[in-house]
Amino acid sequence: MTVDSLGNLALREIAREWDCVNRDLFGGAMRRPSFLFLSGTRRLGQWNGVERSIALNRSLLDDQSWGVVLEVLRHEMAHQFVFEVMGVRDQTPHGLAFRQVCDRFGIDPQATGVPQDNHAVQPRAIRRIRGLMALAESSNLHEAESAMKAAHRLMRRHNISWSENGAEDRQFRFQQLGTPSRRVPAHERILSAILAQHFFVQCVWVHAFDVQRGFRGRVLEVCGAADNLAIAAHAYTFLLNVGESLWKTQKVESGITHNRWRRRFLSGVMCGFLEKLDLAARACESEGLVWLGDPRLKSYVERRHPVMRAGRATRVPMNTAWEQGRAKGKSLVLHRAVAGSRQRKSRLLLGRK
Repeated sequence: MTVDSLGNLALREIAREWDCVNRDLFGGAMRRPSFLFLSGTRRLGQWNGVERSIALNRSLLDDQSWGVVLEVLRHEMAHQFVFEVMGVRDQTPHGLAFRQVCDRFGIDPQATGVPQDNHAVQPRAIRRIRGLMALAESSNLHEAESAMKAAHRLMRRHNISWSENGAEDRQFRFQQLGTPSRRVPAHERILSAILAQHFFVQCVWVHAFDVQRGFRGRVLEVCGAADNLAIAAHAYTFLLNVGESLWKTQKVESGITHNRWRRRFLSGVMCGFLEKLDLAARACESEGLVWLGDPRLKSYVERRHPVMRAGRATRVPMNTAWEQGRAKGKSLVLHRAVAGSRQRKSRLLLGRK
């Protein structure tokens, strides 16, 4: 597929995404504008009220994920809403009305660029958690297990403290993990449940367009405080990578020469690790560390995604491969500090409250 044809296809997808956002987020209040690409400028996007057009920088398709493209689109749609629906013409482009619209709909209000990498946010508690995760690399299994449990307990105490103190200045962000997939495999859905239940984030499978391959799929979006997102993103990458490594080892040990049971094995790994975290959570609750969730995070997600459709239930046949994976998952130890373990920007999108 040529560069021009990919660009044209991307513009059609942008128009389609505009329709969805206008319907689900803005209640169908706006009329579709024209869409075009910008070039030769550092500006990421631009709403032109006179010409009724939204322009996005062409370089976004090459340098960023589709999630970045959509967030820039949502930003420009907020400008359109202020201009056409609210009729505000006497404020600066990023004035009070614009900021109120962004807050109402969970859109990043920044005037320039993609939000800063969340690794810059390192509260003392998170530095301690990362230190414990580094200790969990120990070859001594007992020491590694103890370090992981201590990190889990500290994460829970840290988030309970934030929630109970009602810190209004705690900002929530979103981060998209992985690449678009037409069909999300069961083990990745189980992994999203692990993140949602034990890493203090909320997960939403959102539509995405793969520009290079020219197809629509789904990608995982996680929402939460910046410190939790950093650890959740590390857990996501760690578990996928270690799962694949365990499968390769299992193939050698069992003399398997095919990959027909790979996904069942990976699902077993995720289920086993989820069971392990469930036990750790119950141990924390017995000590009085009960996590009831953060209503402000729930509100942030609902503003970003006012219309969410339920997915299909995840069902995995529990054959021998699944049981083998489950046993491996129960013995996994999440380790390695998150600092210095950065993902490529093309695979990452951050956005603020």
